Amino acid sequence: MEQKRLEEGGRAEVQIRKAGPEDVRELEELVRESEEEGFRHLRRLADDYASGENRFDREGEVLLLVYADGSPAGVCGLNRIPGDAAAGRVRRMYVRRDLRRCGIGRALLQAVMERARPHFARLELRTDSPAAGDFYTAAGFRQAAGREDVTHLYEWMEEEQS
Repeated sequence: MEQKRLEEGGRAEVQIRKAGPEDVRELEELVRESEEEGFRHLRRLADDYASGENRFDREGEVLLLVYADGSPAGVCGLNRIPGDAAAGRVRRMYVRRDLRRCGIGRALLQAVMERARPHFARLELRTDSPAAGDFYTAAGFRQAAGREDVTHLYEWMEEEQS
């Protein structure tokens, strides 16, 4: 489990850890809040995980939960892209409304990217939220053109690959 205090204001003790089957119940609070905001992606995450359709358990995959002061604060997953061994897909990122813009999302995305790096040459994702698009661009992703299923890409330079 990674643990750190946020740089911006030192507001919360943050812990990031790999999620397992026992953690799905912890997502319910986040699912409920995300649905109140009109998002459906966390309900799909919880349903797919419960059914076994997507457990983030293939080589290179991970589902991370972030906790702030011991409470679930966010989630983000990483999947392999079928038919493209060089690419991973950032999936189902969500941070609690009251904890946005304080570094938790950045820490969570950074943890996912660190885990992706040994397995993938690039990351892809899709978002329809302009605010999320700005977040990913600020994190070093570039906007993707010409693909409906991908809005943002991140490619490591060869010297960055480990």
